[in-house]
Amino acid sequence: MKLQALTSLRFVFAFMVFLCHLTYFRDSGIPVIRDLLENYLRFGYLGVNFFFMLSGFVMAFTYASAIGDKQFSRKNFLIKRAIRIVPLHYFTLLLITPVVVKSVLDDGGFTAHHTFQFLVRLGAHLTLTQSFIPAIPYYFSFNAPAWSISAEMFFYVMFPAIVAFIFRKGLIRSYAFYLVLLAIALILMTVIRNFYDMQWLFYINPFIRILDFIMGIFLFFFYSIVRYSNKMNSSRATLLQIISLIIPVLFFMGIQEVYKTYSNSLYFYIPMALLIFSFAFSEGALAKVMSARFLVFLGEASYSFYLTQDITARYMNWNGNRLEIIKTYFENNYIAFAAMQFMIALTVAIVVHLYVEKPVTAWLRKKFEKKSLAD
Repeated sequence: MKLQALTSLRFVFAFMVFLCHLTYFRDSGIPVIRDLLENYLRFGYLGVNFFFMLSGFVMAFTYASAIGDKQFSRKNFLIKRAIRIVPLHYFTLLLITPVVVKSVLDDGGFTAHHTFQFLVRLGAHLTLTQSFIPAIPYYFSFNAPAWSISAEMFFYVMFPAIVAFIFRKGLIRSYAFYLVLLAIALILMTVIRNFYDMQWLFYINPFIRILDFIMGIFLFFFYSIVRYSNKMNSSRATLLQIISLIIPVLFFMGIQEVYKTYSNSLYFYIPMALLIFSFAFSEGALAKVMSARFLVFLGEASYSFYLTQDITARYMNWNGNRLEIIKTYFENNYIAFAAMQFMIALTVAIVVHLYVEKPVTAWLRKKFEKKSLAD
């Protein structure tokens, strides 16, 4: 069974991440444009919640039964996951390096201090450990969105143990334990208000964000119970999908009243979980719409889009003259410039997906399968 609707939704949320990176809207002299960013676009980071939860769901969907039957190879699993995410990460790291080198040269050149920082940050990206370093110059260095890939790799390392724990303790007891962990996280978010980098502590920190991933794993088990009970028909699935689209809107309407630390992570758990759960049922009418071939293709290209969209933006601002370009060539039409940026970013992403991501991943998988057969 393919989760085509969920694949398509990946692009929707990658697009939301793109929107939240349009920070230059703050420099607009038009209040409506500034308000658009502050009141709506900047919350596009909730796409990360969706990605982490969906990842947990898909991993459990694909591998949970093998773990339960003890037919699972942790080594092979991690190699396959590395083949899936690391090559594109390294490719985009290569793409962004000239921009980073230019910024170092503009900031006084490669002094001993700057050279050391450059190498440490590069090493963190090469080892996918940048999300563990509680400092913006590190976890947002080079290709900033890649911090989530660092966290994702950590989730993959922990995944077999998490699923094995659920099988050993049972679904109800495991979920009760998970709710305790969520409660502890909520308490920490309420009590800790003066940590020097709150963004890292509750938004970047892999030890906190793994709760998103684990929620996705539980969603799969709940989905399996409903799926095999044969109680989900087309009309019920459609109704659930409609509700799952309304709930995020309601949550979004109230986000201005929510303490920022909550809105960065836990606040969107319910709407994101409901969205993933409902659209996993392919018999729903909305899921069928989202399973259109073109939308699924965009979803498949969403990883490339996610990792290249910020790189495209930075090359378009190579000389730091983006605002001058908007003023001179777009007559201060920030929306038109953003639309052009999106079209360029999407084109780059599709090219990278078709001619880098897919062929490289296929080649590495083939090599790995040959080696596995030989062994």
